[in-house]
This record gives sequence, C-alpha cells and structure tokens, in this order.
Amino acid sequence: MDMMDQYVVFRNNKRVSLREEDMTAEKLSQIFQVSTHSLYVTDDANVAVFPGASGVFSTLDLTPRAHYEVHGEEENTSSASSTTAQRFTFMRTPATSQSAATQRAASAPPPRATASKTFQRSIFLAEVVGGKLSPSRMVVVRFLECEATLQGIIGKVQDAIGSHDPIVLTDAQGNAILDSEGTTGSQYWKQNARKILAVQEEGFQELQGTKRRRLSAMGTFWRPISLCADHLWVSTHSLYVTDDANVAVFPGASGVFSTLDLTPRAHYEVHGEEENTSSASSTTAQRFTFMRTPATSQSAATQRAASAPPPRATASKTFQSDQR
Repeated sequence: MDMMDQYVVFRNNKRVSLREEDMTAEKLSQIFQVSTHSLYVTDDANVAVFPGASGVFSTLDLTPRAHYEVHGEEENTSSASSTTAQRFTFMRTPATSQSAATQRAASAPPPRATASKTFQRSIFLAEVVGGKLSPSRMVVVRFLECEATLQGIIGKVQDAIGSHDPIVLTDAQGNAILDSEGTTGSQYWKQNARKILAVQEEGFQELQGTKRRRLSAMGTFWRPISLCADHLWVSTHSLYVTDDANVAVFPGASGVFSTLDLTPRAHYEVHGEEENTSSASSTTAQRFTFMRTPATSQSAATQRAASAPPPRATASKTFQSDQR
C-alpha cells in the first residue's frame, strides 16, 4: 500500500489511516460515529476541510500522510451542539491552477516559535514473561522538538531509569519501532494514545525467538478462513478491519475483502456496530489471521475471487510491512 496515498484521521483517542479512495464522509461517519451532514476535518494548521456534494473529500484539499481531526455531531443524538469548541480558520477553495496546499500555506498565520516548547509521553518498561511482553513500570519523558526521534527518546528513557544498557522500543504487539521519517518529529511521539514499550535488547531478542518458534509450530495447523462480512457478528453496513499499522480496510460492493488489500498470515482487528444493538460500540475483541486458500477446482476461495471487484493497478505503488 502506498504511504503517499494515506491520510491519518483521528477523533479523541481513536486513530486510523485511510487510503485516498476511503476519504469520504460516509466512511468517516462509519468509523467515528459522527453524523455525515455535520462532518468536517481540520488539518495541523487548524484549517477546516469539508467534503464535496458527493460526500468525497477532494485530494486537492488534502496532504498525503498528514493528520486530520474529525469533527461533527455525534450520531443518533438530538442535540445540535458541535463536538469542537476550538476556533479554526476557514478557507474557500478557489478554482485556479495553484494547488490548494500552496494557498493554505500562504494564508496560514506565521508559525509560532517552538524552540522552547516541551512535550511529554509515557513509556512502559516491559520484561519478557512466558514469551510475551509484560509491562511492570512506566516512565514519563519530556522532550523538545529537536529530540523527537527514536534515538532521542531511547536516550531519555535510559536517563530516566539510570541505565544505558541497549533497549528497544516496541508497539503494544512487541514489534520494534524503526527509525524512519514517520517516527521523526513530535507529531508521532506526543500521542499517548499509541502505547509504546521499552524492553532490554537481550529480552527483545528472546521475544523474537519465541515468536519464530511459535509461528513455525503453528504453521501446519493454520486453516484459511472466509473474510466475507456475513460470517461475522458485526452489522455488515458498518464493518471494516484494521491491520497492525492501524490502516482501515473496507469490503468491496459484494461484501468481499479483496486479497490485494490483505497480507497472508497478517492479523486484522474487526470494527463495527454489534448486530441487533442500537449502541455504536466497536467490537475490538476479535482478531483473526488471514491466509490465502490454495486454488482448487471448486474451492470457495475461487468463487469469491470471481465475484470480487477487478484489481487496481499496482505497478507504480510501493508497499510497507511491519517487521515481526
């Protein structure tokens, strides 16, 4: 999946990454339970962006890999109060050859000096217990914008615990966080909704060895499962899944998830409204493993593939994968 075609959208503590074709009012309403008629987003400069008449956000108004906060009235509520109390700058999109991003930059107020601004985030100190990471302590580190890098945060944690033994920072699933463009800057590190753990390098190597042995032992017993929406207990009109990178994937018009959007043996979390309930609670307890079904003459996988939408051109796209 091309990272350049993704946008990070969030509301309160919920955050997902969406592809260009999924940036619609309908799907944002489905994820964040916000009424479509009042939905809009704001960018990092607090500029409001509204969907078009068709409910689709124009890519001329969006910046790939940028973060957008979702606003609007809660769905199924009678109050007309807006969920945001902050002021924002509204800009009309003129029909000129100049890009909208350039015009927003020209009309935005001068950036505030941030040299002395400090940020903070919580880091959980974990140990490997029974082949899993078990957090036992927590430190809160403060850092400047210039220190918002992987090595900068590692140094802060080492200073806090009084030990400079090699440590590895991981996500909640024990995947090592790598130094990259996406992990540089306070925008990534100041978000406490993203759980980050610190583990001794020796313990991390032990954890990786345990994972490899577990996957090797389970490899012959994994069985392919259907990804059709009607096999789950979640309402089909609100169902979608997220991968380990928190990227949302939606089923096609036929209700079948395209294998072009899925990675074999990857883990996906199911979201949506519970069937036969009026509450909009998200079902996040079920995680499943996807595995391609071997082609057979009458296999169900072949029949589903025949009804799936035609694959998108991917010759020029680049993809990413979390390191296990």
